[in-house]
Amino acid sequence: MGKIVRDQRACIQLLLQASSTVLVLERSRLDMGKQIFLSF
Repeated sequence: MGKIVRDQRACIQLLLQASSTVLVLERSRLDMGKQIFLSF
């Protein structure tokens, strides 16, 4: 029983890491777009 809970926690942590990575990538892409837009 405890093993399942631990696996679920590991899955949730992986999901959180993945989503935060995606957010960082999206933000940096938006910043790039802004810089390109401003340079014109």
